[in-house]
Amino acid sequence: MLERKISELQAELQRKRDDHAMLTSQTKQIEEEKRRLNKNLKEIREDKETEQKKIEELELHADNAQRLIKKLTDDKE
Repeated sequence: MLERKISELQAELQRKRDDHAMLTSQTKQIEEEKRRLNKNLKEIREDKETEQKKIEELELHADNAQRLIKKLTDDKE
């Protein structure tokens, strides 16, 4: 009776160790994926900021070009 109980407890302990090992492995994978995604997100945000600055510069050039066109057409009239 006692040996059977010991055997059952050892089997349960092994299952729990296996579960712990699996969960630890999954946690590490999730943490690595999270780090990778955060890195990608940071790069995307930096790219967005760079592109936004380029858009603002192009808008400024477009405004200047429109003013120049208006000035030239006003001068011709």
